Amino acid sequence: MLAIHNLSFLDYGPFSFTIDASQGISIQGGSGSGKSLLLRAIADLDQHEGKVSLHDKSQDTLPAPQWRSQIGYLISETVFWADTVEEHFSDLQSPFLQEAIDTLKIESLLPQMVTKLSSGEKQRIALLRLLANQPKALLLDEPTSHLDNESREAAESLIMKYQQTHDCPLILVSHNLMQCKRMAQQHYVMKGKSLQVAPS
Repeated sequence: MLAIHNLSFLDYGPFSFTIDASQGISIQGGSGSGKSLLLRAIADLDQHEGKVSLHDKSQDTLPAPQWRSQIGYLISETVFWADTVEEHFSDLQSPFLQEAIDTLKIESLLPQMVTKLSSGEKQRIALLRLLANQPKALLLDEPTSHLDNESREAAESLIMKYQQTHDCPLILVSHNLMQCKRMAQQHYVMKGKSLQVAPS
């Protein structure tokens, strides 16, 4: 379970909600409304107040790098640090990665230079890299915004399968209303620097 209690940052919040294992919430809202800032605070990337805990382990009791290793935070604009795709993975032969590579149909991309990839290809590689780290919670910021329908469906399938097999709580930020309904059980809108239950 991912539990947020009285979380605040800048002049946003406080936010309080819980997400059970294998469950998800979606967050929508206009550009600049604070959706990504909320994810960054939960990931302990920005200064904040309040309490965040994952599976009964509190964020403030763990060193920041250890906490961040458990939180799979996928940003909307991916950063790469090596020249080729395959250099970003330590064990491409693991059964999990082999299945994920097949699902996302990206085996042909592995030897390629990152600079040669399209935005959609980079997004699929970023998702694979995130899941390869075996996070215990997923914070996904527009994870399929650059993908065509076929690739989006594959990415959603992979995310939801990972979520279920790893008892992984999910926060999904997306402008795609139908995607929110497919991937999350509770739906919110960021408005006025607070979260409101989305209209049904």
